[in-house]
Amino acid sequence: RALRGSASPQRHGAAGAGVPDDFARTAASRFRSATDISVTNSLYHYYAAMTGQATASTEPRVRYVQTTLSASLRQMERLERRRDVDMFCLNDGGETEVPEDVRIRTLRDTLERMFPVRAPWERTEVSAAPGSGVSEERLDA
Repeated sequence: RALRGSASPQRHGAAGAGVPDDFARTAASRFRSATDISVTNSLYHYYAAMTGQATASTEPRVRYVQTTLSASLRQMERLERRRDVDMFCLNDGGETEVPEDVRIRTLRDTLERMFPVRAPWERTEVSAAPGSGVSEERLDA
């Protein structure tokens, strides 16, 4: 099962014991480096599984959407329409097929329809579009 964008609990120390020098080097780096290890992205999951400290699961149902690809527009529509996943990850890295303005508009509009009530911790001055402020639809809610 792919790890892409799935939330998972991680036990402190489950992966660090196997490569303490690598952990120390990565922790000491002020900025990311080609020699850093990617603990939370993949190392933890594979190391914990290989040492019997974690098991694979098909739950919760997760969806990974690479928002820069053309197919992501349909995936976002499906997320909104079907609501058949427990959690999803929206990634904006990698190859870009969708222009940024289209991507921002699609994501903002879809997420605002899916989640019309602002959470208490959301900052009203933050928006996906640089300098755009909050969309008017959210201010009226």
